[in-house]
Amino acid sequence: MNIQELESVCAVDQYRNYSEAAYYSASSLSVISKHVTRVESELGVRLFERATKVQGVERTPAGNAILPLLHEMLSAYKTARSAAKSIKQDYGSLKIGYTPLVGNFREAEILFRFMSKYSNIQVFRVIDSRENLLHMLENDSVDAIMLPLMIRQGEDPIGFYGIDKMHDFRYDHIITNRELHLGLPREHPLAHCEMITKDMFPKLKDEVFLFSTRQSDSVGVEQWQYMRQHLGIEPKDFKTRIIDFAEPTLARRMVEMRAGVLPQSCFVPKFMGDMVFVPVEGWEYEVSSYLIYKESHMRGSLKKFREVLEEYKREKSGKS
Repeated sequence: MNIQELESVCAVDQYRNYSEAAYYSASSLSVISKHVTRVESELGVRLFERATKVQGVERTPAGNAILPLLHEMLSAYKTARSAAKSIKQDYGSLKIGYTPLVGNFREAEILFRFMSKYSNIQVFRVIDSRENLLHMLENDSVDAIMLPLMIRQGEDPIGFYGIDKMHDFRYDHIITNRELHLGLPREHPLAHCEMITKDMFPKLKDEVFLFSTRQSDSVGVEQWQYMRQHLGIEPKDFKTRIIDFAEPTLARRMVEMRAGVLPQSCFVPKFMGDMVFVPVEGWEYEVSSYLIYKESHMRGSLKKFREVLEEYKREKSGKS
């Protein structure tokens, strides 16, 4: 019995139909039938009750006993093949996904450290939304993702977003930020304040606030609405504009040209070009960044990346 014959028998058992087994195996009906006949001849028993080759089939009593074992054999082979592929490509490449942000959660710094230390490992970056990145990770399109999750302070973001219920997912906490900053042009009256306090809010009422999306936050209120309430701006006076944060230069230029101000709860530099980030008083949320991956797809390159991440965290912890 070879692997192709084993795959054909298992496909017929899975789909209970010769035609569907042929279709999903990208094979022909005659080949599937021939493979089943060869396996039955080798084992000396019939595995399926004979109907027509295009109608549903049922297991024989012998099939009930033997087919689960054949499925285990096929599964073991696929596991071995996957392991061999991982060993072959173990340190060849690493595909990391993260969300588009103006500012960052130190993704670039961590990636720079990794790429500097392991110049032989090719790194691919995928920038997309949280939902798409999780879907790509689930379908093995990326090796890991660095994901920021916003939640009210003191709550569990992993539990809230249901990541702890996803099959085979693991995660490492990277860092948590509990501050909100507002990106302002350098010449703005509030640009050089230590903090934007509530008594300063009236100076922002005529500004246009730049957002990347209007996704709902953890209390079921859209983030822009929470920001409006937090800054004390009436709905009729609150002006917003939706932009693509996958192009951070655009957001920065809009702020520099006095076309908007930029709320950000990620880690931001104090200055970015002619844009200044100033903390805002009374922010009730925290944003935690996590490295999320699958335990079953722990390749050597990802292990090395996690080692760099742990070194980074220990260094930052020692400085704090």
